[in-house]
Amino acid sequence: MFLFISHLLAVAPDQNTISNGTAAVDINLTMWNEDMFEGDLKIPEKLIMDYYNFKDIPGGDEILLNISNNARSKRSNERFNKRAAGSKIRLWENAIVPYKISRNMPAEAAMNISTAMKVFETNTCLRFRTVNGARNYVKFTKKDKGCYSTFIGRRNGRQIINLGSPSPGCYTVPVILHEIAHAIGFWHEQSRPDRDSYVTVHWNNIERKSSGFYQFLKRKDYSIDYQGSEYDYSSIMHYPEQAFSKSNCRGKGCITMSVRNPTVYVSQGSPILGKASTLSREDIVQTNRLYSCPQPGIRGLLIIVIRYGISMRDTDGWLNNPDPYVSLKAIDSQGSSYPFKTPVAGGTRNPVWNEVVVLGERNWQFFRISSWDEDWGKDDQLTMSETIQVSPGNHRSVKHCENQACAGYIIFDYYLYTNTREIARLTVNIRFARHLRDTDPIWNKPDPYVQVEGYNVVTEPDRRRSNIVSGTTHPTWNEIIDYGCNRWSLMTLQVKDNDGRSSDLMSDKHWIQLNTGYYYYHRREAYDRGYFVFDYALKIDRDDCSPNPCRSGGSCVDKCTGYLCKCRRGFLGTTCQHLAGNLRLTARYGRNLPDSDGLWNDSDPYMEFVAVDVFGKTKRKNSRSVGGNHNPEWNQVLDFGYGAWKSIKIRVYDSDWGSDDALSAEQTVKVTKYRHSTNLRHQCYSGYTIFDLNFH
Repeated sequence: MFLFISHLLAVAPDQNTISNGTAAVDINLTMWNEDMFEGDLKIPEKLIMDYYNFKDIPGGDEILLNISNNARSKRSNERFNKRAAGSKIRLWENAIVPYKISRNMPAEAAMNISTAMKVFETNTCLRFRTVNGARNYVKFTKKDKGCYSTFIGRRNGRQIINLGSPSPGCYTVPVILHEIAHAIGFWHEQSRPDRDSYVTVHWNNIERKSSGFYQFLKRKDYSIDYQGSEYDYSSIMHYPEQAFSKSNCRGKGCITMSVRNPTVYVSQGSPILGKASTLSREDIVQTNRLYSCPQPGIRGLLIIVIRYGISMRDTDGWLNNPDPYVSLKAIDSQGSSYPFKTPVAGGTRNPVWNEVVVLGERNWQFFRISSWDEDWGKDDQLTMSETIQVSPGNHRSVKHCENQACAGYIIFDYYLYTNTREIARLTVNIRFARHLRDTDPIWNKPDPYVQVEGYNVVTEPDRRRSNIVSGTTHPTWNEIIDYGCNRWSLMTLQVKDNDGRSSDLMSDKHWIQLNTGYYYYHRREAYDRGYFVFDYALKIDRDDCSPNPCRSGGSCVDKCTGYLCKCRRGFLGTTCQHLAGNLRLTARYGRNLPDSDGLWNDSDPYMEFVAVDVFGKTKRKNSRSVGGNHNPEWNQVLDFGYGAWKSIKIRVYDSDWGSDDALSAEQTVKVTKYRHSTNLRHQCYSGYTIFDLNFH
């Protein structure tokens, strides 16, 4: 597989290599130049010093001193060194590599350059385009002897891939693939920090002139990302087993590297080191991940919980402890990235975050994780960038660190839930808390509340909170929060103290994977010896309209854990079960009505009608009063409007200054069907009234 720089920043084909019809070539022995770094890199010393570890090779400290002095003496590199010291190797924008082929390039080489580009384009999202005015580009030339690249990744301006004489092997497709890989951001495979677990370097067989040991440096732990791939013996970027051997060697004395991990070696097909003819499967995987190429992913809800760090590197030295934070970036199947950064944990080498990152439901490929020290100038990297290819299930207490020694590491969990979330109604009952920490010990007791975040399949949470209970460490809420229906996947709960503009934390943020059903008296810990209790219910929203519950030809609308019937005119009710229509009453006249005023004068009668519908609601309407008359004439129409009317209550009153006197007993007339009735009689003791009823 390729080895590449971190911060540059997939599923590959099934075959181990991608054939392009080119015979295997010992790419490194044909292109070798002992005067260059690792045989084919003509790069500034500052770049080597920044990213390579000199302590692991014999005489490394002396070699580093010589390189450092040489870098300072090369005035031509002065401008670059100042830039590179604070920079990282860059990728080609939009995965497009502008290029130019020198006019003096032989036809055979030009044809093979096109073939090598086609191999990348066929298996990755990289695209090669002629310069057409691009400021940054790769130029293929043959002005110098040997095969080499002048930069790793994209450099500002022009960078060179030299395919020169007298080495005819420079024109071959494998060599060109190798040099293009450098230009897009890859280093040699055997310079991985974990190299010694896979190959054995035979230092006694290495040519010591031209600083042969210097050619077997390993990358610094924190500056690498393995892209989730194992060491790749079949990579096009791997040294041959005789690289930099002594000139007078024979037989096994020429072997400078040998296989150390036969299990992995055999699983990869037992390839001959440095004999690759094309990109290996892992070369392709890593290129696609490096450039976040669109690749198939796994559909699911991705959640990452950043827990804590142990023994983080102290990049501030004598000033103070580091201020660490964790950086995440998840990549979906479209190549889109979703970044996240935890809060900074100030002044500690053992930070605690307990930060829940919900990245939503998508087709996920992988995510990258690394940790940094926040600084005034540029942030310093504390751990390597690590690529995690996602897989379904619960992955708890995953250790992220740069090597097996784990000189500083992060503990995190990640979860990928692939089961399809059904639409359901979420209700949360916040009950009570006990023995909460007193965050206001000097002034008064805290004012606690619970913040709830409900997550569906999208990233942004639906934030709600309980009421604030003032001045207590033993609050009782008994408050129900109804989130309604959605594809709910999880929720988080955290107790906080309302403190003016900000809120003091009284517990960690606890997250709950939601399952359907009713769950009572969940208890979660708060700080110190405190705790809080809640219930939740998640009820699946079924298709309540199948079969149609609406009667009388009504249409059904499916609602959150229920339904709504849209009834035809003439019907009302939850299932359109009740007859409905317009109700109109006409008060006509009265005869021989009683005299409730006795000595003073005749009555002032009026008729009262109370319409009652099937839901128990009432509507009251009165006729006008006719003053001083035992035989009133009203002829007044009273319109009660549209409804599912059940009955009408009728009574006659005498309008008076105080309370009205009843001139009749109450009569109830049922409305069970459409009717038009005239001259209905209402008895008023010795007299009576006449009215009409029209329900249609």
